Order: sequence, then C-alpha cells, then structure tokens
Amino acid sequence: MHSAQCFEYRFGFNGKEQDNEVSGQGNSYAFKHRIYDSRLGRFFSVDPLTKSYPFYTPYQFAANTPIQAIDLEGLQGYKIVDHQSRTTSIIVDFLYVSNPKGNPTVKSNAQVNILIASIMTEFHLGGDLYDKNNQDEFGNDYKVNLVINPVELPNRRELNKKLYSSLPIGVKGDINGQMVLEQNAAIPQRTVTLADGSVVQFQVAGYSKQNYLSFSDEKNGHTGLHELWHNLVHNHYNSPSSLRNQIGSPNQEPGHAAAGGIFIYENPVTGATTQPINQKNIDDALGHIGGYEIGERKTIDQEVNENKGLILGSEGM
Repeated sequence: MHSAQCFEYRFGFNGKEQDNEVSGQGNSYAFKHRIYDSRLGRFFSVDPLTKSYPFYTPYQFAANTPIQAIDLEGLQGYKIVDHQSRTTSIIVDFLYVSNPKGNPTVKSNAQVNILIASIMTEFHLGGDLYDKNNQDEFGNDYKVNLVINPVELPNRRELNKKLYSSLPIGVKGDINGQMVLEQNAAIPQRTVTLADGSVVQFQVAGYSKQNYLSFSDEKNGHTGLHELWHNLVHNHYNSPSSLRNQIGSPNQEPGHAAAGGIFIYENPVTGATTQPINQKNIDDALGHIGGYEIGERKTIDQEVNENKGLILGSEGM
C-alpha cells in the first residue's frame, strides 16, 4: 500500500503564479514586473511607461481589452536603463513557431539559437558602445548591452496574438520590441552589373520589414544584426521621418552609406567592405525607442558615503 502526497498547482490565469495568501484563492497573480488583481482586471502598481501612453489608465491590463489581447508581462518597452549597474540594455523578443503542425516560421529551436548567437557575436565586434544620454556620478556614459529573447509559440495564431497585443487602437507596428523570425531559404540572388560591364550574382542573406526578419543563413550574424537594426531604426513605428526615409528603394545604397556601421556590407558594385556596428548606430536606436528606468541614479556624495565604511575598513587593516 502506497500513499501519495498531492501538491497544490500554483499557476493559473495566463500561466502566471497565483499568490493566494494576499487576496484569496485565484485573485492575485505575479506577472514579471507587476502584480495583477483578477477581480478588478487591473495591476496594483503604475505602468512605468504611463507618461508615454496618456490615453490609458496607468493600471490597465492588456490595453483594456482582456478578451482579445494579452498583457506582455505587465510592461512595454525596448530599453532598460539600470542605474544600479550603470548599463542600458536594448531588449528584443524573437517570436517564432517551430512546431510542424503549427505552420512553422523556422525549422528548429537550434536554428534560432544559432542565429541569436551569431548576432550577439557580431554585436560584440563593435567593442564598447555607450548610452550618451545616461552618465554615472563621475560623468562616464552607461555601457550598452543587447538582449535577445527567443519566444517560441505553438502556432501562428498565438504568435500574431502576442505580436499585436497591447497596441494602442489603430496602431499597427512594433511597439513592444518584438520581431517574427521567418526562415526563408528561397531568398533570391541579386544580379548587378559592374562598371566594367561584367555581371555578378550574389546571395541575399536576409531582409526585414516592420516586425519581421527573414534570413537564409542563421550563421550570418552581420546580416542578422543589420536587419534587426533596420527594425530598431528605420522600420520602427516611432522613428522620426528623417530615419524612416533614410532607407528606401531609391535610397537603398546611399541610405546604407549614410547610416554607416552595421549597415555597410560587402558590395561588389560600390567596393564597400563589411563594417561592425558603431556608436552612431547605437545613438540612432536609443534616440527614439521607448523604455524605462530601474534603480536610483546616485550622486558623488551618495557613492562616497556608501563606500566610506569599506574605505575606512581597508585603511585600518
């Protein structure tokens, strides 16, 4: 005869963990950034980006449309300025479907992981990159990080639901820092005629449009970061017109040249060679994407006072 112990299942609405000790059974859920009260359909705390969305109550859930939309972890934004670590992180979610029965967008999870690793390797080739709008107490610019989160969805319906949830009414765009990955081995070759009259063909490794990144080679980190940055800078819904118009059919090559850095790739027509991401690329992205701040920005006096005990202690040893 055996006995079994039954553990209470802690998760519920939207797959979030219940906190039954606070408001009773099934009334309080812990989202990533805020606590949700299912009885009110509201969060307990104010949205960190409430100033950017004055048309919503700061306590709203899923843009006040909980039947047709989900809330993206109780937060919206592209960048996180962390005053504790003195860093600014650009956050991007790569949405994809790998399940063959779910109308897949990519072949496998491994393929997505290789693509992300390739993009991150390319990003680090740019060396130290900085947020010039945020400095520590000594006047040093915060270092910029790139964070890419792979988000697998079971089918395209759930993917589209997540992609377009929590958007302001009438807005179709990339307000939540999310991109849909599409693996496309059939991206055509480009044929160009050189100045000497010779014809050259080369494979286009990827392309992008608002919210979408298509690629033919997941190991090509330069193309992956190039197309990702198009979405952060040129294809972004909130980009100023000067940036949105920089890249277009008539202005493609001049636009790439004006953008510089990661937008410069090997080109048999112009003779250009591939370039890494640079500070201008970072400035263009951080200049208009949304985000929020965490931690307290410290003054020199605060830093000295907090470390005074450590300094005195080391002197006394």
